[in-house]
Amino acid sequence: MQITDILEFLRRPASGSDALRSKLAEVAEAIPGAEAEAAKRAAERARKLLSASDREIEAIEKAEANAKRAVDRIRAAYSELQRRLDEAERAEARAALDAERADAERVATDAAERVRREYAKAARTIAGLVDDLDCAERRVADVNEKLVAAGRLDDLLRPVESRAIPEPEHVLAGPYKLAAASLPPAPGFCGLGRAREQAIVAGFVSEVIG
Repeated sequence: MQITDILEFLRRPASGSDALRSKLAEVAEAIPGAEAEAAKRAAERARKLLSASDREIEAIEKAEANAKRAVDRIRAAYSELQRRLDEAERAEARAALDAERADAERVATDAAERVRREYAKAARTIAGLVDDLDCAERRVADVNEKLVAAGRLDDLLRPVESRAIPEPEHVLAGPYKLAAASLPPAPGFCGLGRAREQAIVAGFVSEVIG
């Protein structure tokens, strides 16, 4: 690699990390060769110091000085390329994170706006379903109790929720049931279940709902 090629690259406008990384690798590969050339010139000067003429020594010393300068410049170029690469990687990482942040903010804004528009209405619908379900389940339980007392076990009514949302027979009832639904309060909706109870304790309902 010629030092002029390196200097020309460094004089160009700012490059991206890929180009800098590639050029840095090229420069790193060129350093051993440049150092070998400088060592060769130094050895030649030492070998001919007592046998060559002044003019020959001057030519050898000039070549040695050029070789040493080339090593210094390549090393300096390596350091500069490394500095620019570090700077470019930081800038690119920041730009990537900025873009990711902007995208996340867009998603968050859209989602928040949709929840603001639709949550209270949707929550009231769910709360209405839970209330209807609760009334129906209690009615079924009351009638089943009477059927059992009358010995009419074959006539027992099926639970209501399992009719709407079928479940495997081996699954035990649990907090995942619709009857155990928990919805936080929001403007236009007073809340449901445990979420409402916790919101009341926290003072959220009185502060936000009124």
